[in-house]
Amino acid sequence: MSLALGIRDELNGDILGLGFIVNLSNLKNNDIYKEISKNGIKFYSLTGYSYILSELQKEKKINLKQKLELTQFYDNPEIFSWNFN
Repeated sequence: MSLALGIRDELNGDILGLGFIVNLSNLKNNDIYKEISKNGIKFYSLTGYSYILSELQKEKKINLKQKLELTQFYDNPEIFSWNFN
């Protein structure tokens, strides 16, 4: 059982939704996300990951290569390998 559903059951209340600062739409394939969505709980966010990357690139805080690398990581974090050496 997910945390949200556990809280709902423990407090015997309704959950109107879960809020996030950044939209993590790549979680739609995550089992916990699927369980929460299946129970009618909506997700809300203040901004999106792609918007943040676009703004960082526009402000020259990251270059195109870095933006593409971060997008690849966001799209498929399980197979992405960071080199910390």
